[in-house]
Amino acid sequence: MVNYHNHTALCGHAKGEMSEYVEKAIEKGIVEFGFSDHAAMPDDIRQGVSMGSSEMEGYVESVMKCREDFAGRIDIKVGFEVDFPPFNTFDIAYFTDPRIDFIIGSCHFLGDWPFDHPEHIERFNEKDI
Repeated sequence: MVNYHNHTALCGHAKGEMSEYVEKAIEKGIVEFGFSDHAAMPDDIRQGVSMGSSEMEGYVESVMKCREDFAGRIDIKVGFEVDFPPFNTFDIAYFTDPRIDFIIGSCHFLGDWPFDHPEHIERFNEKDI
């Protein structure tokens, strides 16, 4: 079994240390575990949603360190969840960075509306679903 959709505390809506996630994955029999934290978004909407652009390189390095720490026990992958359209805060060089194993595409915005963000969910009342 594999699991590639795992966030870290950097996104603001996950808790715990990377090592805790990996230990639990090993306990559950997962053989490949991918961290795919939300890539940076603009500061005015990123709180509780994504890491900041200045945190992205540290995130990659932390996942790679975790990979080393658990080598031989589980295969850890480095990834990002990138919202569509990509924000200018996401360095597109990560798409071709050899350290990055995968990118998950997601859509959490309709125009400027973060439709699944708890602080903006009330806008559903304004829409004709």
